[in-house]
Amino acid sequence: MNLIIDGYNIEARCGESLYDMSQRLGLFAGGLDTDPIAAKIAGRVFTLNYVPVREKDIKERSSVRRAMAASGGVVRLLRYSDPAGREAYKRTAQFVMFLAMRRLWPAASAKISCTVGESLYVKVEGASDFSAERLKTEILKIVDEDICVNRRRIKTSDAIAYY
Repeated sequence: MNLIIDGYNIEARCGESLYDMSQRLGLFAGGLDTDPIAAKIAGRVFTLNYVPVREKDIKERSSVRRAMAASGGVVRLLRYSDPAGREAYKRTAQFVMFLAMRRLWPAASAKISCTVGESLYVKVEGASDFSAERLKTEILKIVDEDICVNRRRIKTSDAIAYY
């Protein structure tokens, strides 16, 4: 399937993610202002792990996913300068912070309760030896690990039952 990613034509390979295609196109320059963070397809925001063309089954031919079909193959990459890109970045940063909290203080709980300008107020309970410096160090370690974040959509009732 031929896609148009930020105006560039590219042939999507079965099973290849938007991240991989963006890399093939040379769209990563190594900076927050220039590198893609997410993608907008048919008005919806997707992670760069999104695979537009996938095999449903080895015996069947490949299928195009609904959002890609609706967009006619047009993908707009989001960067930090784009409001939706900035929101994706912030949300990912929150998950990284929660992962760092879980690693350092497994019994603690952290809740984001409000925003003040561009800042978030986070209330931490159950971490008697809490240290912002330790948290920052752990966050930097997680970033260095370059962990792949996979978004899954689940029913609200399933999420409530899980947590």
